[in-house]
Amino acid sequence: MAVIHKALDECSAEHPVFYEDEVDIHLNPKIGADWQLRGQQKRVVTPGQNEKYYLAGALHSGTGKVSYVGGNSKSSAPVYRSAEAPESHLPAGENNHADR
Repeated sequence: MAVIHKALDECSAEHPVFYEDEVDIHLNPKIGADWQLRGQQKRVVTPGQNEKYYLAGALHSGTGKVSYVGGNSKSSAPVYRSAEAPESHLPAGENNHADR
């Protein structure tokens, strides 16, 4: 925690701090408990293979700007690049701390 607090205290244009995260979004409906009127049958679409969408983003702690990208697979280039995007704003040769 001390390293994080130190980084936030020293946050500047030359030493930006980013918060990064990613999420897997399940696109198929979750089948669960439901009800229906007596004598009527509810149509239930079987999901088959679960489809997902992947989203990754970064929040600049100094400006509050959010950058994000998405893709159809976790290993897709756009999603992977989002983790690298904040580092592209750093001057060459600068040290950065990332939790990956």
